[in-house]
Amino acid sequence: MAPEPDFSYFPTLDWCLDGGIQLFSWKATFVELSSLSPASKQGRLRRHLTDRETIKALSSWLSPYPKPTKESKAAFETRTSAINVTPTAPRRYNFEEIKGDALWLSQTLEIDETSSLRIVILEWQSRALSEILEVPTLLDPSVLFLNNGNGNSNQALSARNLTTFEGADSSRMRCVRLILLYLSERRYLLRVFNFISFHGGYETSAREGIDPSSLKDDENWVERLYHDVSQAFRERQTHKQDRVNPYHHAIAALEDRARSIPRRDGFIKDGESEVDLEIAWNTNQILEMIHIMQILIFCNEAAQLVTPSNYIVKWFKFISECKFFEQTDLSTFGVDPAYTVPLRANVALLSLSILQINPALRLLEESSSSPHSAADSTDVAPYLLNPVAICEINEILLDAADMEYISASPAVFAWSIILQRLREFANVSRETRELKQSERSASTYISANGSVGDNEEFSIDRQRPSLQRRVSAGSDTSQQSTYLEDILEKVTNVPIVPTSEDPIETLAKSATDRTHVLDIILGLAVDFCGPFGAGHRGKVGMKLRLVLLSLLRAASDYIDYDVQLLAPILAVLTSPSRYHDIPEQHKQHRDAEPCAVFLNDAFLMRKIFDIALYRFPHEILTFLKLSRALGACKSPLNEGTKPLRSILEEMETYTCAMPAGVEIREQWETDETDDSPFCELATDFDVFQSGLGFSKNFTRLMDNNKLGPISSSGRSNMFLIPGGTKGRVLANGSSFVILWYHQYSGLKYLGRRLEEAYMTKDRYREDTGGTAIEVASEIIGLFTMMLASSTGLEEIEEGARPDVRNALSILDHASSCLSGDQDIVTVIFGIFEEELHKQQLQQCGEPASELLVQCLHFTRALLHIVPGRVWPFLGRSSLLGLDGKESQLSAIVTGVEMAAGQYGFLLGCIRLFDALVEDALVNVVPRKNPRPATRFEEQKPPIGTGVSDFIMKKILLAFERVVVDVFETNRNWKFASQDESLEINTRVCLTLDKVLRYSFEVDDNPNLSKKLTASLAPAAENLVEVFLSRSAGDLPVQPLLHLFLEGLATPQDELSTELLESWRAQTKAVLNFSCTLVRLARYLNRPPGRLEELLFDSAPTLVKLYAVQESYKLPAIELLEKLVYSISLQQGKPQSLLTRLGENTAKNFIETLSVLDQPGNNALLATAIWKFLTTVVSRRQQWFAVYLLTGDTPRASFRSKSYSSTAETSSTRPIVQLALERLVEIERPQPDEAVNMLEFVTATADCWPEVMADLRRTNQDLLYAFADYVASEDSWKQRGPQETGADAVRKQVVSLVLGFLAIFINFERLKGKGDLFAKKLNSKLELLLSNAVRAPDYNISLHGHLRNGFESRFPSCQLLSFKRTLLNQWKLGDDYYYSIERARKLLGNDDGWAGKGKQSFEEEFRRANINLSAVEAQVMLLKNWSPLIMEMSLSLNKDAEFHNKLARVVRECLEANQNSMLPETVFTRIAQTRADLAFTLSQRIIEISPSADEAKSILLPAWQTLHAHAPNIGPALASEDADYDRTLLKILYVALQPHTQTSVDRKAFKANKTKTSPLSNLTNMNTILEIIKFVAAEGFRSLTTLLHEDPTKILPIDFALITAILRTCLHIPHIADHSVHLVTQFSDDRTTQYASTLLSWADQLTINNNDPIYGEISILYLLELSVIPALAESIAVDGILDQIATTKLMGYFSREGGIGPFEEPVRMHAIWSKGILPLTLNLLKAIGAPIVGEVVAFLNAFSPQITRSLQNLLVAGSSNSNSTPLTNSRNNPAIGYITLNIASEMQSLALLCTIIDAFREAGSSVGINVNEVPALKMDKGQMREDLMALLQRRNVLSECIVATCEREEVLGRQEAAGRKGNNKQSGSGAESRLEERIVDELGGALAVLGGGEGLVI
Repeated sequence: MAPEPDFSYFPTLDWCLDGGIQLFSWKATFVELSSLSPASKQGRLRRHLTDRETIKALSSWLSPYPKPTKESKAAFETRTSAINVTPTAPRRYNFEEIKGDALWLSQTLEIDETSSLRIVILEWQSRALSEILEVPTLLDPSVLFLNNGNGNSNQALSARNLTTFEGADSSRMRCVRLILLYLSERRYLLRVFNFISFHGGYETSAREGIDPSSLKDDENWVERLYHDVSQAFRERQTHKQDRVNPYHHAIAALEDRARSIPRRDGFIKDGESEVDLEIAWNTNQILEMIHIMQILIFCNEAAQLVTPSNYIVKWFKFISECKFFEQTDLSTFGVDPAYTVPLRANVALLSLSILQINPALRLLEESSSSPHSAADSTDVAPYLLNPVAICEINEILLDAADMEYISASPAVFAWSIILQRLREFANVSRETRELKQSERSASTYISANGSVGDNEEFSIDRQRPSLQRRVSAGSDTSQQSTYLEDILEKVTNVPIVPTSEDPIETLAKSATDRTHVLDIILGLAVDFCGPFGAGHRGKVGMKLRLVLLSLLRAASDYIDYDVQLLAPILAVLTSPSRYHDIPEQHKQHRDAEPCAVFLNDAFLMRKIFDIALYRFPHEILTFLKLSRALGACKSPLNEGTKPLRSILEEMETYTCAMPAGVEIREQWETDETDDSPFCELATDFDVFQSGLGFSKNFTRLMDNNKLGPISSSGRSNMFLIPGGTKGRVLANGSSFVILWYHQYSGLKYLGRRLEEAYMTKDRYREDTGGTAIEVASEIIGLFTMMLASSTGLEEIEEGARPDVRNALSILDHASSCLSGDQDIVTVIFGIFEEELHKQQLQQCGEPASELLVQCLHFTRALLHIVPGRVWPFLGRSSLLGLDGKESQLSAIVTGVEMAAGQYGFLLGCIRLFDALVEDALVNVVPRKNPRPATRFEEQKPPIGTGVSDFIMKKILLAFERVVVDVFETNRNWKFASQDESLEINTRVCLTLDKVLRYSFEVDDNPNLSKKLTASLAPAAENLVEVFLSRSAGDLPVQPLLHLFLEGLATPQDELSTELLESWRAQTKAVLNFSCTLVRLARYLNRPPGRLEELLFDSAPTLVKLYAVQESYKLPAIELLEKLVYSISLQQGKPQSLLTRLGENTAKNFIETLSVLDQPGNNALLATAIWKFLTTVVSRRQQWFAVYLLTGDTPRASFRSKSYSSTAETSSTRPIVQLALERLVEIERPQPDEAVNMLEFVTATADCWPEVMADLRRTNQDLLYAFADYVASEDSWKQRGPQETGADAVRKQVVSLVLGFLAIFINFERLKGKGDLFAKKLNSKLELLLSNAVRAPDYNISLHGHLRNGFESRFPSCQLLSFKRTLLNQWKLGDDYYYSIERARKLLGNDDGWAGKGKQSFEEEFRRANINLSAVEAQVMLLKNWSPLIMEMSLSLNKDAEFHNKLARVVRECLEANQNSMLPETVFTRIAQTRADLAFTLSQRIIEISPSADEAKSILLPAWQTLHAHAPNIGPALASEDADYDRTLLKILYVALQPHTQTSVDRKAFKANKTKTSPLSNLTNMNTILEIIKFVAAEGFRSLTTLLHEDPTKILPIDFALITAILRTCLHIPHIADHSVHLVTQFSDDRTTQYASTLLSWADQLTINNNDPIYGEISILYLLELSVIPALAESIAVDGILDQIATTKLMGYFSREGGIGPFEEPVRMHAIWSKGILPLTLNLLKAIGAPIVGEVVAFLNAFSPQITRSLQNLLVAGSSNSNSTPLTNSRNNPAIGYITLNIASEMQSLALLCTIIDAFREAGSSVGINVNEVPALKMDKGQMREDLMALLQRRNVLSECIVATCEREEVLGRQEAAGRKGNNKQSGSGAESRLEERIVDELGGALAVLGGGEGLVI
């Protein structure tokens, strides 16, 4: 057994160089870690990361490559010694070159030799990938096409530097690649450490007391890995004397990288390359610094402890020396200036994070009363306890404040807050101490002077000083100052600050006034945390915003509530990825999202939200924005925290500016916390009527003093604040702004406010808190966010169903106070419709556009709640212009957005279209059949009902046409933001792809309007017409090609950015959409068109996309595979993939594919690669296949003598060798992987025979492994208590193994060695014989109950509505036949779908799929078993034991079909295969041993199977299963052959006459009689009847089969003994009458140009009946000759000149020669003298035909060497040629003439009157002379012979029997078998004519 592949950090060189192992680069490791696929975190990746060397490298993440030493050199020599490296072909790799490169790299970079060797191996393994990317893109045909078609490809090309190195020195380029790879390894090692520290450290920091041993290996292996890495770091530190904090190492690493820019020493002595490497080095140092700083930020946040002194001081010293990178211009070092933002942002965030402001403030509070001795000057002490550290930090930040460094501003601001809090605590401590000192002094004075007098009161409270004032009352030497007082003294007495200034105030003013720290925080949240926060599945941005939120929280205690403070808070709270963004973006873990932290923080709520709440609705915009940001929260809130909705529904204050005339009673009493005066409302106050100028009479006051709905008679009293309500005056300028303590519902108020905005004409006038249109926009945005949060819109994107009850409650609450019958939906739709028209007519500007966008977002959110409101609105809206008017969508996009380059409205419409497509699918079942709730069920609101299909179709089609137009033209548009361009293209591709997949992926019904997705039918048909019709031009394809090129320009993933994620999403979307289009064209059976041609031309681009990004590999290779398949369907020679790619690119691409999914473990990618390889080999791409299978160019391969020699000397390892080597241990790969490899090697073996030759020569172990595998019980047995999909896949593996073995045995047999391996395999067939042909275990009960239960539960659906179509890639398993994903989408909201436990439709679907997978696997097994057993029957034709096995297989096939209980659809597929196998093997058995018992044993099961399936032959052959029944008839015919008289061993029979003849026993004879009855008699009758009724249902072959079976049965020995039974049977069935009737109708039942085939059929049938004398007599009595003579067909023979074999219809001559004449002979033989007169009269009636025959013979015989028959017969050129039928005709006529003459001569002795029997009208003497003349002139006869059918042509090509073995003396001297047959016939005729007198009458 081969060793397990080694996926450690650095396996042995054998594995790396020739063992098929791809090393994990740190980049590949990071890509796999950050992949979404759960499988990427198991298997190979885990083994790699948990390897001891990997953990060692990760624990040295700051300096992973040690310096070279003597020990490292010795280890290098050992690893590269000859004993550890197996010699290989010289062209595969140059080991000395690899070793030399490693030593050079070690010396140049000063790293150890083993590490440099690993880098060199990585470069060698990835060289093919690098060379693919180095090919100039401008040479791609797709680029040339776009350029010629005015396509703009320059933008995409310029975005990526695709440098080519044509003609460059290979060693120099190798050195460049090695250095770049070294830099990449360093960079990505940091990112991997960042990942595991983030997920293993930061993510688990909230859990205290984690025991590493308690972590589960499977679920928490990343966390365990983090702990292992940390433990390795600690163990390494124990060996060092100076144990330094790891953060200290990180700062030192930052210092080293900062100082190494630029690098002082060059890498290679080359000017141009040196410059490029210098830039790469500088860029790498910047990126490493960014990654290290980000790691430190997360470590700080995970710790949540005050930072150690040495760490924070070292950081600030370092960053101060670098001047916070404020004066660093990256472009001077050649670094992309774009990295400036993340560099300085990380500096700012790390400087802020390292101060740990929240823990620092807590520590200050704890230390407020600590004595001076609490100071701790050690390096590891918290910095706030280290006076030296505090002073150093203070000086550095004061200097930064003075220099106004932007990056230092957040830290300066945080430090000022810390110091201010320190001062507060220090002052409190000082004042408390001084107060106590005063008290003691007073006590001492009283003790000395007596008590205080009555008028001398002393109040401690009165003497308490203010916290803001320093009080000095002397000193007390008995009490020392506290630690904080000492620190405050030091930080306020700083030399760099003038004594007149307060240093703390200086810091604060510098941050707030000079550097505008709040604007900086806003910029960090918007410009950095969003765009650069996509790492770690989007968590990075969220965590960084939490860092900023902590600063804002601390600042809110010192900065008054203001817009400047609210702006950064809103930016921090608002996620950059909202619910309507790209669905592929990763979901965030919402355990600690900023909005949840805000809501759970009572301090923030009190300082920010409550103030905004108190000012509502006077400052309404601020409150709405804050509420909207908090409304997106989906995290669980702490106990006692009120959700936003509860706050809005139960508002207790109402703030407004009071209008003049409202009477207010002032009360100037104030409370202790606020100086605002109180007041009281004197009279009732209508807030809408008096305060805002709204429409009157809309509200009234409810009994509970809350605003609420009213009846139609009480609208005048709504929204009243009653007299006597208390309030507080907040401002008393031109008008009073008063906060009233009044309870009401904020949702109702907002609904009413929105209605007012709808009714207001001038929406741009200033109102309280903003313009009406701004308020309306924010209100709609808040409603949208609340609806989205309540329904879980993120989950809806993945197919889950929303719970709409909360959302409906929100809508109902907001609508309850609206006027008339309006609700909030009507109001918003009305606003939307009005704004559509105003935007076009007035072009009002951005606010209107924003309002439209918010309306669109609301509409989309509403669609998931009440789609019945959205569809009708869109149908009548002017958005799409369905009423015949102009579409406002198109008008606004072209008139407004294209001019501005901003497309928010268009994006909103595209998102809405996507949601409409989703809703059209998801709610189709409720729409078609809404199920009412039962009395015991909770009444749920209806979703999706009441919507017209007609309206839906119109809306979707109109939307799609706009979207397609946008897709075709937007590449030429102006875009202010590239993000919008990416999202437009991404969403368009995703949505159009959905339309096609939803319409075609399930349900085979070709009529789309009859499917469940009928509403999508017009849109889907329109897409097919646009992209796939023959009239489709290049315009629809150009965007696809353009986006392919943009995919090549994907930014490098050095930093995780939203732009990168969006770019990837766009490229994957366009690749998947293109693949769907190509697959759909094949599914619809459309010939390859312009789409396929242009996409195939872009193959070089697709190959590059495969190499550019890991995430592009799967969609790119799938598209390539579909294109290769499609192009192969072209008429003529398909386009060559090798020509498109070029030899070098093809070579590199194949080498890249050969690693499959390594080093990762992506099973889907591996499957796609194997499928692509299989398609290339099998679909007419022979030149690329040569490259693929030999590893070298076709030219080189053909120069080589053999396939194996080419493979051995090629530089690329042939992939087929890799597959064969892996399959030697076929049980090791996963079953799915084994299936893919077997399909590839089977296709390879079928198309490339040399592979089989090499296999036999070099890898016989594979063959024996396959033989053992199919003979092993483990391959067949079920692995668990219940059948699973894996069991079916294993059976599929067995079937593919059988197919491969069949090809191999065929190859060996053709080489003359087929019996060698066949004999070996023959001994291992027992399990195959038992399992291969057995009936599959189809669970009838399961499928029946599923169908009945499902259609009962869902009457509008059929089970087949969820059947997958061929558009899918079918895979055996639990999702094989019925699409569970589609059913879950449509039925997931029904309780019966999910059910409980295993009692659900989903589980039933799963079980049904598994059962059908087992059935399919059995069908596959049978189909592959058939060719194997057939090939073995040819190779083992002399093995008697194997003959018994063949007969057993035939019997089992027939018995399995006979006893099958399968449904018709399943039975048809498997039964036909079994029948075909049984037929072929039966023929083989008859050919080998026709008289053997095993051959005779087939008859009974053959007849029983036929009779069981088709008791009535006629209707069976006219049914849909006619092909199967015909096969059974063929089997029956073959099974009868061993029982015929001709097959009996006559010698054996004569030697033992006492033995019974083959069918002399009663049982077997009864079987024959039944066959004659049901097949020959009744079958012929029913076929004739059906033919007259409908000629299209019956085929001539059906009659031919029945006739052949009749002929065989009538040749069974002793069948004549049952003549009476036969005569009775045929008489009862009136067979003669039906045959004559068929003959009479034959002139009308013609085929193929009036071919009277049924005339021949009827005559031949009568001829077979006449073989038995009794039957011949019976048909003669029926007057068969008279009936024949009166038919129209016989007119051809009685006409002048008759008819020959070359005249139309040509079949007539065959009817005469092969039917009429032999029939008369049989009648004469059976009846004799009584029928002679009738026969002569019958023949003389057709004397022209007899004359024609003799004339033909005369012309042929009179020909000479210089003439041909045609020249001798000018009047009839067809006369003169001799055919086989003419020769047979001559013999028959000779016999007839001789017999008739003999009867006439016998005369009365035989009972006839010679005068009554005329002579046959034929010149017997002339005929004899012509025959003699013709046979004597053999050369003339040879020239006259002509073949008239394919069978005769074959005989004409076969050598005559007399000429075999060059024995020209024997035989007839004929040249061919055809001539030999004709000579025999003519010679027999001559013999009859010459010796007629000797015949016995």
